[in-house]
Amino acid sequence: MNIEIIDKKAEIAVAIKKKAVRFDSMGVIMGGIYQKLFAHIAKYMVKQGMQMAGVPYCKYTNGRENFMLWDIELGVPVSEPLPEQGEICMSKTCDGKAICATHKGAYKDIEKTYAPMMEYLAANNLESTGVYYDYYLNDPSDTPESELLTKVVFPIKCMYNAVEFVSFNLKKGTSVSDFLIASDKINKDFLSLQKGYISRKLLVNGGLWADWVLWKTMDDALNAAKSFEGNAAAYEYFSFLDDKSTNMRHFSVKKDY
Repeated sequence: MNIEIIDKKAEIAVAIKKKAVRFDSMGVIMGGIYQKLFAHIAKYMVKQGMQMAGVPYCKYTNGRENFMLWDIELGVPVSEPLPEQGEICMSKTCDGKAICATHKGAYKDIEKTYAPMMEYLAANNLESTGVYYDYYLNDPSDTPESELLTKVVFPIKCMYNAVEFVSFNLKKGTSVSDFLIASDKINKDFLSLQKGYISRKLLVNGGLWADWVLWKTMDDALNAAKSFEGNAAAYEYFSFLDDKSTNMRHFSVKKDY
């Protein structure tokens, strides 16, 4: 199963919220709620050209009774706010760091995806916010149960306390495509395996490149930097960099906004 860290973008949505819903009864109520939401959206698609901006989702919060009882929000992302009506309200999904994976198969078997995602959090020293999203990527009315796809998203708390910033130029004559292959390799075979690694971005502005890596602690960042020596993927990556222009710095996070 492919589990990855993503930057989740917030979406505005028409939604209906329900409290204290048993997990084993959600399938019974979902169909009727989504019918109400789609009917509400359809009125304004005709009147003002509004469009759906994403697939339906279910947001789970306040899990209790051994995760069998939840407050839920069923929503459909839209391109612009709509008038609220009765129990139909406007909502906004969360943004920020999250882990995600795609579940294939029946909704009743979603635990087969949730369990390894929980294990991923523990193994990578990450903490869930206690909010969970299921995004329904295809329509159960015309899709075999075995082919249903659900994008599962767990927003996570900001856990990084150190930032590694490396600016550099590539050596003259370097093939950018070859460099990007080496970049993928160092991330897969070295950085992502290091204790405390959170995420990485490779940046470019003209001929100036930069690596932006987030670490749980400063010790994690410094220990990873010491471990570069002798690693084949790291050696290959750094062989593309112009030594004179390369500048590695580490920063502690003073305040997060």
